[in-house]
Amino acid sequence: MHHNSLSTKEKIMSNCDYCSEELNDYTTLIVLPFCGYSICFNHFDDLADYFDCPICNDHKMYKQECFSMRKNKPKLDFLTPEQSLILTDEIDLDINDNFQRLKSQINLRRLDLKTQIDQKIYEYSNLLDQKIDSLKTDCQDKLYLEFTQEKLNEINSDLRNLHIKPGNLDLFDIETYFGSIANSISFRDRVTLENLRVIKSFNLSLKGDFLIEQFKNGQIVIANFYYIKIYDSNFNLIKEISSRIKICDMKLNEPEEILISSLDGTIEIWNVETARRVDSFSDTSQDLYDYRHFPILIWENEGRKKIICGGSNIRILDKQTGNIQSILDQLFTIGFKLLDNSRLLAYSYRSIKLWNLDEEVCLQTINELSNDICYMDILNVNNVVCALENSDIKIWDLKTGECLKFLKGMDCGVQGLSICDENKFLTVSRDGILRLWNKNEDSCLYKYNCSESRRISMKLLDSEELMILYNCGKVDIVK
Repeated sequence: MHHNSLSTKEKIMSNCDYCSEELNDYTTLIVLPFCGYSICFNHFDDLADYFDCPICNDHKMYKQECFSMRKNKPKLDFLTPEQSLILTDEIDLDINDNFQRLKSQINLRRLDLKTQIDQKIYEYSNLLDQKIDSLKTDCQDKLYLEFTQEKLNEINSDLRNLHIKPGNLDLFDIETYFGSIANSISFRDRVTLENLRVIKSFNLSLKGDFLIEQFKNGQIVIANFYYIKIYDSNFNLIKEISSRIKICDMKLNEPEEILISSLDGTIEIWNVETARRVDSFSDTSQDLYDYRHFPILIWENEGRKKIICGGSNIRILDKQTGNIQSILDQLFTIGFKLLDNSRLLAYSYRSIKLWNLDEEVCLQTINELSNDICYMDILNVNNVVCALENSDIKIWDLKTGECLKFLKGMDCGVQGLSICDENKFLTVSRDGILRLWNKNEDSCLYKYNCSESRRISMKLLDSEELMILYNCGKVDIVK
């Protein structure tokens, strides 16, 4: 028997299991795989290339699987040339689709590799920029040292050739040779502002009022509106951060976090190393904030960091969750200072309160202020100094609540206050005059005219240099 011939049993099976039509030509019945049912070619031809079994509906199959079955191969001779061409076209389409998908995958991989290579180039370029900046700084330092040594040699030579005779000292320019020695006196040791000079100036490319803080490692953080700039101890810009909130206050959480607040009650925490925001939360009590003030402060209690917030009351928040843990007082607060790890100074426009944070008890209240407070800072554990809106300065005893000193001498308002030591402090007035005060004296000791009389922010740095920021974005480092 020929291998393509059909058995008698197969020839008897001439009913379509789909439409039950009795067929005279058994060769037009196609046997389906898996289930073994038969379907006439007319219905089979209408099916998709990949289809559900039309009879039992419990499995899927390709037409090519049906054609490959041994029982169906002898029946394919009835296919007309036209139907054969259709099948050929379907095969071509399948091939084209498969190769098109392969091309798409190749294109996607190419784009992915391009993105990765671009990122590697960008990172390497940044590393080169940092290396160039480092080499530039090293070069400047070496040149400075060489210049300093040459200057010292010149001084020694002139001193050796100097003969002390009447009139000779008039020819010797002491200011030229020894001015730098006077300028090296630290602000904390100064009893005068004579010989102050600007040792460095640069521009922030920002305008407005500025907040200034410094990490223990010397890095300086400057905030303004939506921007934060971070400088190293040599005043080289190392990081820039753009925030989504308008900055109202800023505090540092050692060793590498910056906390900022906005008037809508939002607090954001940023990592200095990555320049990325690591946390953000909001106080939904909308009535807690003044249109100008939302001060914040970091406090560590029993090994856990907490955030003290101001506004219409004093609240203590858990730094990890942002949840309010306690409300100390309904005092409208515009600023804070930690006297030590358990005592907090909070001040309003005309009131100062000293709190024990552990026991949440108010230890002292000062309400005898004659005018609004602009700035407040701590001279020592017993004394606090306040600069008032009417330009007066008052020094208060925290134990007795008495005013120890009432200082006058400015007539155009105060726009900055900075502590030198437990007795001396600096103020800058709105006319651009820097003044040195001593709590034991009745008047200003010395004055220094800043380079501009605009809005000024200032910070006495750990390096004993005074940073002065003008609202035009100019920065002077004074020593």
